[in-house]
Amino acid sequence: MKNIKSMKNQQSGFTLVEIAIVLVIIGLLLGGILKGQELINSAKVKAMVNDMKLVATQVYGYQDRFKAMPGDDPRANTNLAGATTATTPAATLANGRIEGAWNSTTVTDESFLFWQHVRFANLATGSTNTAAVDYRPLNSENGNLGITSAPVLTAPTTRSAVRFLFVREISTGASRVKSIRRSMTVIPPPALFESWRATTKRPQPMQPRRRR
Repeated sequence: MKNIKSMKNQQSGFTLVEIAIVLVIIGLLLGGILKGQELINSAKVKAMVNDMKLVATQVYGYQDRFKAMPGDDPRANTNLAGATTATTPAATLANGRIEGAWNSTTVTDESFLFWQHVRFANLATGSTNTAAVDYRPLNSENGNLGITSAPVLTAPTTRSAVRFLFVREISTGASRVKSIRRSMTVIPPPALFESWRATTKRPQPMQPRRRR
């Protein structure tokens, strides 16, 4: 009997304080993991936006120097030694737009030759050889970076935290990048984002509260 009583005394459970401490520790760990993922996603989004701003800077630099859009420049082979003047899409050269699919692989398309023109103009780094494996540039997420003036573009509507933050970042910064969307559309990795066109709504200003 004495042995049974001593065993019962030794089999004591966790106290409420101990359980509470364990739950707090688990909560802190989960909170840290989620916050870390949020910071990673936020960094990805900012890198994507910076990719777009860099392309816009290249366009403005080229326009200022040659008075034409890169890729759409009818005198590209004259202005830049070794450059190729685009011939497709048909009858679109020198119309002030960068025509062709954003992910075009047609070596005569304006959207494809855009990268060659800005590189020959020393506005961007990379190969000027259109046959090179690394000719098409990659964005910060190692996806293809593309440019076009096409008004309608589609991409998978995959929902993700990164995509949500991307849309929010572009929406809140619409006043800074509205000039980009007047002449072009820059597409991030289609696996993560919808078209850039769908993300360029300007946020409404906050209305002041009325005093009672």
